[in-house]
Amino acid sequence: MIKKTFIALLLMTATIATAFAQRGVNDIIYLKNGSILKGMLIEQLPDSIVKIEIAGGSIFVVTMAELDHIVYRQKTDPSKVKPIKAEAIARKSKGYFNISQMGLLPGSSSNYDYYWYYSAPSVGFTVQSIHGYRFNPHFLAGAGLALDIIDNSIGQLFLDGRYEILDKKTTPFIYGDFGYGVPLNKKYEDESISISYKGGITAGGGVGMRMNFRNEGAFIMEVGYKMEKYSQHYDYQVWGEDITNKFTFNRLAIRMGLAF
Repeated sequence: MIKKTFIALLLMTATIATAFAQRGVNDIIYLKNGSILKGMLIEQLPDSIVKIEIAGGSIFVVTMAELDHIVYRQKTDPSKVKPIKAEAIARKSKGYFNISQMGLLPGSSSNYDYYWYYSAPSVGFTVQSIHGYRFNPHFLAGAGLALDIIDNSIGQLFLDGRYEILDKKTTPFIYGDFGYGVPLNKKYEDESISISYKGGITAGGGVGMRMNFRNEGAFIMEVGYKMEKYSQHYDYQVWGEDITNKFTFNRLAIRMGLAF
């Protein structure tokens, strides 16, 4: 009786192993902790999980955070596997990011100073670079440097926060910035007058679209509002008079650039 049972178990094991081999037990999943799973890949979901069936019928679920890479074998039937879509590999779920952009600052910013009514150019130019950390597929935060050229060149250091609404290849997002800008003009001084500049706050926010590339990186377009302040101080040494003119620019910000 024991002998017959043992033989039956051997036959059953051989049958299962043979059947599994015929289905293509050749996919290999390498995990970040060094573990290896060999079997047949049965499902992949975008930026989420991978399922593999190993010998004996056990199914392991591996998250993208645990996955290092997958080696596919020729016997695997691609029609039975849900492929990882482009958005699943187009960007990281978390980690360092960089956004580099340039664009235009159209608008009318008129300011009444001490002696005359001042009107700034109707269109300015802006360029910026943001470096930060992606905490999850949706939320990013970092700090950036920007150069705005309207009537004067203004260098800025600011904080940036972004929220990507969809966990897809293409997603809309919202953003907000807050920082401090400093005019890059040199102080002017002669025997009769001294002109100096002082910075001020800068803030803005808006909406945009992120279009992830197939392999790495993304193209970004955004439209929003931007406000920046600075002041100009005149010291008339001949007259013994001090004058400070304060300027505020309220502009539409239209930018495009690349993200990595």
